[in-house]
This record gives sequence, C-alpha cells and structure tokens, in this order.
Amino acid sequence: MSGRDRTKSFGTVVVMVLALSLNVRAETVWRTLFADQNWYLEAIETEQVLSGQLQRHTPPGGPAGRGALAYALAGNDGVIPIYAPGRREIFESLLGQQVEIEGKLVDLMCEGFGVELWPARISDR
Repeated sequence: MSGRDRTKSFGTVVVMVLALSLNVRAETVWRTLFADQNWYLEAIETEQVLSGQLQRHTPPGGPAGRGALAYALAGNDGVIPIYAPGRREIFESLLGQQVEIEGKLVDLMCEGFGVELWPARISDR
C-alpha cells in the first residue's frame, strides 16, 4: 500500500470514528443530594424526574418560614420550590441552567405550605 493510500485509509477511519462518537450520547451524571437521608426515604411520595431551569426562589418569611426553599424548578409543570437545606454550593453552581431533578413532590398544604420538590439527585443534563 502506498503512502497516499494509507493516508486515505487513515482519514476514512478518523471520519468513521468521529461519526460514531457524535451518535453516542453522553451518560447523565447525577449528583446525590438527599437520596440517602431518612426524611427523604420515609416520604411516601413516588420518585420522578422533572426537568426545567433552576432559579432562585424567595421562601416564605416569618417564624414558620421555609428558608430551605431558596431555589425553584421552572418547567412545564410551573414553578416548583425545591427543599434544599445545606446544599447551597451545588445549587448555586447550576443556577440558571437546564437541569433534571430526581425527587419527590411533597404536598405540605395540610401544614400551611404548598407543594415542594424534595430532590434525591440533580443533573445538568
């Protein structure tokens, strides 16, 4: 095989590898938040994956306020406050981005609050 033929074959292989790599979707990387916490595990709600933009949220004020609701997920289901105590660094790094959150929608209306997303894991897709 001549040098020119080898270069042509090598170029074909490179193009094929690049084409294949473009079709391979990167695996989603999840960051664990509260998946292993007893309060999360004991919640009876079903886990689900919700998508949307991570935003800041102003939590309710007052002595019975929920200060851990400083973030929200804005998606097709509206804006859902996220219960995220002690995870500021992770949420701040993803602020304004499209994310997926695996978690539970917990209805606290009977306690005078609303529906919150309790996150097990988060991914920036």
